Amino acid sequence: MKKNLIFITIILAIFGLSSLINLSQTKDNPTDAIIMNLIQLNIETIKNLNIAYPLLSPIVFSILFFLLTIAYIPFIGPVFVLCSGALYGPILGAILFSFVVSLSYTASFLISRQLYLRYKKNKKKKLKLQKIIHGFEKDGWLYLLSVRFAGVIPAIAINIGMGFTNIPAWQFYIVTQIGTFPIILVYSFAGSKIENLKSLNDFISPYFLLFMIFLSICPILIKIISDYVIAKIKKRSKRA
Repeated sequence: MKKNLIFITIILAIFGLSSLINLSQTKDNPTDAIIMNLIQLNIETIKNLNIAYPLLSPIVFSILFFLLTIAYIPFIGPVFVLCSGALYGPILGAILFSFVVSLSYTASFLISRQLYLRYKKNKKKKLKLQKIIHGFEKDGWLYLLSVRFAGVIPAIAINIGMGFTNIPAWQFYIVTQIGTFPIILVYSFAGSKIENLKSLNDFISPYFLLFMIFLSICPILIKIISDYVIAKIKKRSKRA
């Protein structure tokens, strides 16, 4: 239980830090403005290319995101999902990008695992690191689901970190598909109205953040409650 409570505390702390950073920034954040201007200036050209090449454009779009992801280029997800929503609409854009993200992140995770295994062979085992990794392996999918729901931890960090564990690739893929979909859906809806957006934060309301916090801690809370109930049942069965 202690490990789970620490994990929840870390997630809440990251959310708090992220909120403080957003509050400290001005609405006219230069990085935000550059990203939005780039998308808005080029979205019509991209839409025209999509109409001209309806079969080729989603393939190129998916391959480009895949290559950038396995090259470990950070913070590309929001830009691509906004474009996906603008090109294919909020629902279809979210579904398409959800599969692209899950496949790309799984490939990134597998590359990270192979690199870690090669490193592990050539180096002496670090007991402290191994202990931390094994601690997450038992319920790895729960922690992965939690951080995917949170959406505040960079995907690259998650992919690399989970590559150090023995979580099965199929489990990583399914959990990533489920865990990333809520935030992808929100960004895709925002992308469908990209012309009216001035900032990346325009569509992230406090209520949405509260919902994401609830989603992110929900898997761990369920784990804590289920462990407590199971422990109580075992104690009663022993007494009987």
